[in-house]
Amino acid sequence: MLDTLADLDEAATGLATFSDPTRPFAEVSGAWDAWRSRIAAKGTVETEAALRGWIDRAPAAPHRGLPDELRELWLEVITWGSGRTTTWEAFGASDHAERRSVVIRRLESWRRRLVVLLLYLGLDVPAAHRPVAEPAPPSAGTTPAGPNHPGADPVVDDREWAVLTALRERHPVQMKNVEIEAAAGANKQTVGEVVNGLIARGLAARPRGKRRGVALTPAGLAVVDRIRKSSRNHP
Repeated sequence: MLDTLADLDEAATGLATFSDPTRPFAEVSGAWDAWRSRIAAKGTVETEAALRGWIDRAPAAPHRGLPDELRELWLEVITWGSGRTTTWEAFGASDHAERRSVVIRRLESWRRRLVVLLLYLGLDVPAAHRPVAEPAPPSAGTTPAGPNHPGADPVVDDREWAVLTALRERHPVQMKNVEIEAAAGANKQTVGEVVNGLIARGLAARPRGKRRGVALTPAGLAVVDRIRKSSRNHP
């Protein structure tokens, strides 16, 4: 189990290096290909079996589909490559760059949900294997018009962005604070403070219902999506 998690953590790190043009492209691409060659013979059968065993003992456990997703995710990760591109410019203009973004999102989503599942089951999750919260984009909190423009989004700091993106990932499902802690990589006090602040600003709410938790409001959902779009269009 931990071996598979370590391999996926290493994959996430390797995929992230494809956004660092300060390093020679051949070096980055070569390191990724070396990693793929090293773990090519590994599978996920034992990890899938362990997950299913734990889930079967807890019928109400969340994210019960994670074992079924693992094999497909693993295959997608280890088969991704930068193709025949040899420069940062060629890579950025290719469909390999977009597919990398998709693989990263799927990998991070699976790892975050796994942490939530393991915490629900009362299992220990080594800090080294907890996913890192998505960093706030450089343009978070503003629109191209500037923070004081009537159409600008509210200022969002790194702690708030981690919680907002965790809620966006599960939207419209309500999340309990302990689930947000795992997904955002934050402690209990931080999540409590941030959630209360987002609720006060109308970006999140605690809807009534059988599952008591936190969810984004339409305003919060729009803010996250606009900031992400602004970050892509205005690096």
